[in-house]
Amino acid sequence: MCKKLITLLIVFCTTLVNAQDIIVKIDSSRIDAKVVTIDDKVITYKRYTSTDGPTYEISRRYVARVEYADGTIEVYGKTANEAFSSKDKNAVSITTTDIIAGVVTLNYERIFFGNLGVRATGSIGLMGLSGRKPDYYTNSYYYNRFKVFSTGLDIHYFYYHGRNISLYSGALIEYGLVRKGNYFWDFPPYGPPQPEDYYFGGITNGIKMHTGSPLELDMFCTLGWRQSVSQYAYSDFGARLGFSLGYKF
Repeated sequence: MCKKLITLLIVFCTTLVNAQDIIVKIDSSRIDAKVVTIDDKVITYKRYTSTDGPTYEISRRYVARVEYADGTIEVYGKTANEAFSSKDKNAVSITTTDIIAGVVTLNYERIFFGNLGVRATGSIGLMGLSGRKPDYYTNSYYYNRFKVFSTGLDIHYFYYHGRNISLYSGALIEYGLVRKGNYFWDFPPYGPPQPEDYYFGGITNGIKMHTGSPLELDMFCTLGWRQSVSQYAYSDFGARLGFSLGYKF
């Protein structure tokens, strides 16, 4: 008799556990529910912990799928994380704000494991190749108008995927060459400009805005430090910030 009672309790508890429906939202959150109705626009449900309580509704555009208690699944889309990691693992972009400093920057990014982004960057400085003589006022901070070229590598970790945005943090290292104007105290600049190698490293935070379109907008800010390796080596603070417009494929 005791064994039969235990068996019945186990079956009863298992039934209770499996009797709930699960609504999986686009943002990957889950609602334990008892689905009441589904139409073209909304899903109505009661909370599983309060089946005698009020009825709620949620727009189907925010629902990825419904997992019913009997094991069947109705799919309406993908979670943001699934959509982000299942396709469009590559992106090419141009950093539009660098153009203000006379620099053309192109980027290629590859997504690995759904959350890890590796981005290679390359820049060409229009003023640096113009032959125009730089002055010493343009030699400080990250944006040097007389940059000749730079190349770098960014490593990003995407810690949040939403319906329209993704958030990431990471680090970068960059090597570049600029033209530096000669100068001495109390005298104007003179003599031919000197090439100057530099390294720049920093920490990046950014937001990617994406929709159903293959186009995406990336807003980012990097704070770091630049170290020159010229004869008169020096270091200074650097900040890289702006927008890039990309195409995913």
